[in-house]
Amino acid sequence: LLAVTRGPDYEQATLTAPARSDGSIQWTETVPDVTGSPAVVDGTCYLATRDEDNAVYAYTLDGTQQWSTPIDGECYTATCADRDGVYVGLTDGRIAALDATTGEPRWSEQIATPEECCPDIQGTPTVADGRLYVPGIAEELVAADTADGTVLWRTTVVDEDYGNAIPSPAVTADTAYVNTYHGGLVAIDISDGSIHWRSAENGDNQPPAVGDGGVVVPRNDSVVAYDTGDKHAWTIEITVPDIGMAGYIMDTEVALAHGMCYVGTADGRIYAIGASG
Repeated sequence: LLAVTRGPDYEQATLTAPARSDGSIQWTETVPDVTGSPAVVDGTCYLATRDEDNAVYAYTLDGTQQWSTPIDGECYTATCADRDGVYVGLTDGRIAALDATTGEPRWSEQIATPEECCPDIQGTPTVADGRLYVPGIAEELVAADTADGTVLWRTTVVDEDYGNAIPSPAVTADTAYVNTYHGGLVAIDISDGSIHWRSAENGDNQPPAVGDGGVVVPRNDSVVAYDTGDKHAWTIEITVPDIGMAGYIMDTEVALAHGMCYVGTADGRIYAIGASG
């Protein structure tokens, strides 16, 4: 178990390893300001940072630094990783790929369609089975080969140009799920990028989670579940009594584990919801 916390000046962060059994702190390591949560693969933790080199760092699970590699560009997303590579989205729409073992640069390719308004990749890419699924600011999802960055397909997820970035997709063996603010939850065939279906309700700019034959998405004041065929399963509304307003669940991601759905709210609470809602 690893956690990253940021200091008040946003110039550095702390990587912390609490024990699973009782939460006691096993070790801490001060790191430069990070772009997001770490990716952990095969006993190694990978972090993208906003230090002067925009470096990506690799740590073992006992807090020992293995390598750091400067990136030619500004890191914006958190890292994603598989056994072969570490991948990070840059503000100019490129993906930078590094060797997972040595940190040596492998490739850097333009993946997202450039936009003038803001960083071109705002959601962390998802890696699965030799492919990267990259959410772009132009409300598109792009699939690329992890070997060299070759774009395999590009799908516009929302037809209207609302100027909203889409978050990280959740990917299964045959489908990528994207939660969009104006276009609802969208299911995309990963073989060719065609759209299977989209929910009737608008979504939110937070990633969905997939597990046990269903998809769960956070909304501003609720958590909504669908089966994988667009059938609405349940909706749970959550109110934050300490603040006296609906919980801003859109500020957190949902997590699925052991038949439960976990979501955090603006008052610092974590709610556990059963599989049936």
